[in-house]
Amino acid sequence: VWFASAAMRFSALAAGCVSGTPELQHMIQAACWGAANDRKHGKDEGEAHVNWARMTDHEDTLREAISDDNIVRHLSRMARNAAWGAANERAFGKKSDAQVDWEMTQFHAEKLKALLHNDELAHNLKWAAFNYAWATTNMQAYGSDHSEGRQSKQQADEHMASATRVAPKSWPMEDVQQLFWNAAWGATNSRVHKLARMTDFQYSLFHKKSEDRQDWPRYHEYSKKVKAQLGQKNAEAYEHIDGMLVNAAWGAANERWYGKHSNSAVMHWKKFDYHFETGRDVYKGPVEWSDIREMISGACWGAANERAYGANSDEAKAAWRRFREHSSRVGSHGEL
Repeated sequence: VWFASAAMRFSALAAGCVSGTPELQHMIQAACWGAANDRKHGKDEGEAHVNWARMTDHEDTLREAISDDNIVRHLSRMARNAAWGAANERAFGKKSDAQVDWEMTQFHAEKLKALLHNDELAHNLKWAAFNYAWATTNMQAYGSDHSEGRQSKQQADEHMASATRVAPKSWPMEDVQQLFWNAAWGATNSRVHKLARMTDFQYSLFHKKSEDRQDWPRYHEYSKKVKAQLGQKNAEAYEHIDGMLVNAAWGAANERWYGKHSNSAVMHWKKFDYHFETGRDVYKGPVEWSDIREMISGACWGAANERAYGANSDEAKAAWRRFREHSSRVGSHGEL
């Protein structure tokens, strides 16, 4: 029942969207509901589906830029196997069938090396994929500020920088990096979800109709449209809008469930502030940057408060009013 009611409330709110920026409003609402629903009812594989979808987008871009389709195929499979190797080893131990994942990672790395005829590039691509896989796995297991996750991420970034220096100039290396990153998070998020299904008998109660949840897939769908609307001149600003949104969604959900002083809430709100401050300096458009921030904040608190206190609570109503007010201001410009 709650899935259906959430969908109806989403539709009702969407019906009030100002025609100028409905895609941004849909994107914001979907992410806010995704985090709020995950926090109250437990995660489904929505976040993992977003990661896999984004990985596919970057893979498609690489296929257009790299003439040899076999290179992209082995690059992608190497990334996926490394991602599952780290996720499965963390979940089940080194002596589990994670060994097969690592063997397949090496298999595709060798195939890639033979195709590239560039040992330095092949070496750095392999170890970038490996370290991104461990970065996300360690962040999930120990928290994003833990030294193991940070160290793996730093090593991955260093290998990517080295790969970029020796890669063909026609290769869009940002897409390679994002392919690795989303493969890593896809496996990490999916493994966490599957472990929850295996260990929590309540899962079946909360997820009987998980196929009805469209929050995270809807977020992915509309984020692509918003990115296209903003265009190349605001490509960096889009990343900060997305950063504000995701961190506010989890900041509000975690604060409502664990308290405002919890590390999980404080961390996300600090990142939200970072994306607001940094994005303000790079955004080139007619909209007031602070109105985008208030749209995001209002919707995220609306969803979190509604999940915690109910749709008729004063807290939820006030937050949704703030969302609608600033949506109106943003929409009045007719474009982003």
